[in-house]
Amino acid sequence: MKKYITTIIIVLLTILTLKENEKEFVEFINFLVDNFNDNLYH
Repeated sequence: MKKYITTIIIVLLTILTLKENEKEFVEFINFLVDNFNDNLYH
């Protein structure tokens, strides 16, 4: 559970950083979703 809290914090910071570049932001979200799904099913 602690791992997820840390991940959420990193994600929020990254969102704030990437907000200016929408294309990178979308790619990053897709990357996160893929990783999250992998974590759920493994």
